[in-house]
Amino acid sequence: TVETLLYSQLEVSSDDMIVYDIFIGSNLIYTGTSTYRQTFLKVFLKGNEQKVRPFHPDVAYSYYAGNSRTLRSHFIQGITLFRPDLRIASNIYTEFSIHPETFEFDKKVYWQAIVIAIIFIILLFIGIEWYMKYRFGDSLLF
Repeated sequence: TVETLLYSQLEVSSDDMIVYDIFIGSNLIYTGTSTYRQTFLKVFLKGNEQKVRPFHPDVAYSYYAGNSRTLRSHFIQGITLFRPDLRIASNIYTEFSIHPETFEFDKKVYWQAIVIAIIFIILLFIGIEWYMKYRFGDSLLF
């Protein structure tokens, strides 16, 4: 993982199979009780793909950037301004809720995605509850 990065250090992909120079990567992280997806930017430095997790707190939380989403969108805007030769994948804008023209963090889209996910989970639990109640006669939750 890259901790510090200058725009001048970013490179164009030397592989013809890779279309974009700045794109998204993700890992599945298992914490013992749950699994979650960790999303990060991937860039090319010194001819190799490198993970960039900008503005992410360290393990001991000695610092925490409260405006990390705004800083991330500013970083993407800087790439387009200072390195127009680099190709940015379009899914970066949707994944990180960044408006592709103004480069502002879109809070409305971000919160809409969270509300839709919560509604989906609630409906899923209601569906499981109804299935258990009418199929087996026992209620799972109530």
